Amino acid sequence: MQQYFNDDYADGFGWTAHTTMLIDDHETIKKALPYVADNFKSFNGRIESISLYEFWPTRFILEEKLL
Repeated sequence: MQQYFNDDYADGFGWTAHTTMLIDDHETIKKALPYVADNFKSFNGRIESISLYEFWPTRFILEEKLL
């Protein structure tokens, strides 16, 4: 996936594909669901770890390696 954004895999920035989960009001989430359902494309991948961060103030909380 990174190759589509930056073909330098050794860029020193620690690029990681990630998913940010948003907790918002129910109406906002319901409005987004049809867009996601209509535009999602499946892909193959491997999850190596799960990390938890706090958004504000930004801070790392924990990481669990899965491999």
